[in-house]
Amino acid sequence: MNVDMNGMRPSQDLRIKIILLFIFAVTVAISLPAQEKQVGEIADEFELFNVRTGEPVRLTDFEGSVVVLDFFFYW
Repeated sequence: MNVDMNGMRPSQDLRIKIILLFIFAVTVAISLPAQEKQVGEIADEFELFNVRTGEPVRLTDFEGSVVVLDFFFYW
């Protein structure tokens, strides 16, 4: 069994670093001021990639249309 100077295995050390990085990222994200948009205001421009074609899709591509964004995820 490989053990470093702290008495930890490399896999444990990596897990701890990832957890600390995650906690840091969440803390930074929470501390940023929210910029809420109201109904009728122009949304910020963003770009995503079509998962089937790999081509970029921009919000402005749908200008004049109703766009519903569904941020769905599961654990």
